[in-house]
Amino acid sequence: MIRKKAILIAVSLFNLVVYAQDPHFSQFYAAPLFTNPAMAGTAECEKGSSIRAISNYRNQWTNMEQGLHTIAASSDGQFFRQRIGFGLMALHDRGGKGTLSTTTFSLIGSFPLETEIVSMRLGIDLQGIQNTLDKRDLVFADQFDPFGNQNVTTGEPGVVNGQLKCNLGTGFLIYTDIFYAGFAVHNLLKPDLRLLPVRQEKIPTRYTLHMGVDLPKERSTSYATNRFAPQALLMVQGEYSQLNVGCNFKWVLGTTRVRDVNQNQLIFGAWVRQTVGLNRNTDALILTAAIKASKFKFGYSYDIVLDGKKTLARYSHEISLAKYWCYGTVAQKTKKRICPAPQ
Repeated sequence: MIRKKAILIAVSLFNLVVYAQDPHFSQFYAAPLFTNPAMAGTAECEKGSSIRAISNYRNQWTNMEQGLHTIAASSDGQFFRQRIGFGLMALHDRGGKGTLSTTTFSLIGSFPLETEIVSMRLGIDLQGIQNTLDKRDLVFADQFDPFGNQNVTTGEPGVVNGQLKCNLGTGFLIYTDIFYAGFAVHNLLKPDLRLLPVRQEKIPTRYTLHMGVDLPKERSTSYATNRFAPQALLMVQGEYSQLNVGCNFKWVLGTTRVRDVNQNQLIFGAWVRQTVGLNRNTDALILTAAIKASKFKFGYSYDIVLDGKKTLARYSHEISLAKYWCYGTVAQKTKKRICPAPQ
């Protein structure tokens, strides 16, 4: 039994190397810089510039003893009289007890183009990515003798730790007062994240298409009315792809008539995550809730895997926190267009 367990650990490591994928967030709209670098600087204040700070935590497969954990922290704002969006992001993804982990640091910029009909932004994401493997938690089959006693050494190839690689991503965003759509491409340099020195393991390019609308519950031009916000995200990476489709209902608190970071809201939503391609199936139901008050937002989501065969990967929890600041006053020749993507 011990020998079989050791072989299983080694095989699992091989699979993690071969099928390396980027992490994902069910609350993708609450991780804007991870979703699309063109989203940098889209948190809006009606009469000035804005800065926001966001943190995200995802605990995937909670009923497994050693699940997957993803932590992200980012900050972005508008600078140079709102002409440029600038952001920073750090992301740490680890599996099991920290045996395999990936850390990414990003420097992000976005550049706007305004017309009378639509607003557009072009973003770029300069990354440094580091893969680390803690060998102290690994046990290989050749460390056991025929009697099940564990030896100290192993004949397995050495593992490469702590290699810092460069990466690049880009994105585009277009929006009106009620509609937005974006497209992003990550891992353009396809960095080699090999853990075993015997072969290259380049991370696949990730393509993301996302869009949404922000509609009033009643016929009204006032943003003080309650609103529906249906959204969708399609993410494709290598042989894997997924589609998130759902809707958030925003219950506006108070009488703030501007849809910016100052508006207080209660938000509830339901989503479906669908895998597409060769392994097509309805993967999970996602329930979300959030509150936004005093320029602070707290969000929570709960994933319920619908595939009854995945008994060890049944549930996931996700938390997002955001804080907003407004500063300065910028003279506007025309009415300022606020991006309808979730603030």
